[in-house]
Amino acid sequence: MIAMRQPRPYLSPQSHSRFNLLKFRLLLVAATLLTVFGSSGLQAMWAGMSDAELVEKSVLIVKATYIGSTQISVDKHGKVLKLGVLAVEETLKGDTQQMLLLHLPVLTGGPQRSDAILFRPGQKGLWFLKKSGLYEGSYLVDHPQRFIPVHYMNRRIGTLRKLLEQ
Repeated sequence: MIAMRQPRPYLSPQSHSRFNLLKFRLLLVAATLLTVFGSSGLQAMWAGMSDAELVEKSVLIVKATYIGSTQISVDKHGKVLKLGVLAVEETLKGDTQQMLLLHLPVLTGGPQRSDAILFRPGQKGLWFLKKSGLYEGSYLVDHPQRFIPVHYMNRRIGTLRKLLEQ
């Protein structure tokens, strides 16, 4: 005995296109909802700061080069602190220092946080630093605008110096 296939119900071209349009709309709504609500906690959002705000909210502003970083264990429980080192060329605001310590986020080998700001050895520029509340003598770069690379720095240094004179 030969098994016979049941015939599929006939869809007219109009009902078939309406069905595809409905599927497309549902997928579009689902994708929009997933984008808006699903990723809200996964991406860092930075509010922009004006140059005046940067100058006002920074305790130390320096032209410097990022030399590198190291991790140190700070207690018997294995708490790790990552410090970056800046070689200072010029101090525009704050106490003059030759070397500065940056308190950096400790990253594991897994996925990186979207709000982690990373630097590479040799990066030169203008650094707008605030004091780290965790360890005396270390500073934070907690916003992407707190570092201006050297190729942008030269365009903005005049405006920043005027703000510092006020």
